[in-house]
Amino acid sequence: MRLFRSIEHPRVLGSILIALFIVTPGVTGHRPAHAATAAATPAPVMPLITSSGASNNHRMGGSSINCTAGTGVLPGALVLLAIDVLLSSPPSVTITPPTSGPGIPAWNQIGSTITEGNCEQTLFWHQLGSNVAEFSEVFQFVFNSSVRATCAAAAIAHTCLENNIPCMNPIFDYSSGSAPLSNLVLQTGTSVLGEVDGQIHVPEMGLLLGAFGGSVSHLVEKL
Repeated sequence: MRLFRSIEHPRVLGSILIALFIVTPGVTGHRPAHAATAAATPAPVMPLITSSGASNNHRMGGSSINCTAGTGVLPGALVLLAIDVLLSSPPSVTITPPTSGPGIPAWNQIGSTITEGNCEQTLFWHQLGSNVAEFSEVFQFVFNSSVRATCAAAAIAHTCLENNIPCMNPIFDYSSGSAPLSNLVLQTGTSVLGEVDGQIHVPEMGLLLGAFGGSVSHLVEKL
């Protein structure tokens, strides 16, 4: 299956950023009842968003931001996180995720940083580890300069990270698009799997998620 997406908002006129990504489903790990042998392919299980959260570093900004994916997140869960930064001037801002260590898996960037006008968006995925620091439910990202920023995150269960043999990357496919001073974003690039014109592959039971960000220069009233 392939999916094409564009987003339009009739009231907003500003730099707009959008990213779409597909989360690979996990599998049951059990033999289907109708299967003739134990070697039958396990059935996929749709990923489930269990919690989410959002925050900002306030009007004055700062050199870091504390992000959350909600409460009650369990070890092994996938955390997807998007950070939007409002730039005062080029070049782009360097975003450093939390440090990995024993029981703290690394944070992995999804695709490339998207920049349009004075707005920058970066996406990350992370598997929640067993270290007690992971259960503070607060993840601090650091910038190389003082900026205004927002972040949003979701915790997702039943992904391929929880399989008996975990996958290396739970993001099945990814595509993004941006537009300057426009109320329409049309994805026209090539996805990670090589799909053109903004299309992306979606596996059976895969979960489609999008990250939207932008800077509003002014509002246009719809007559």
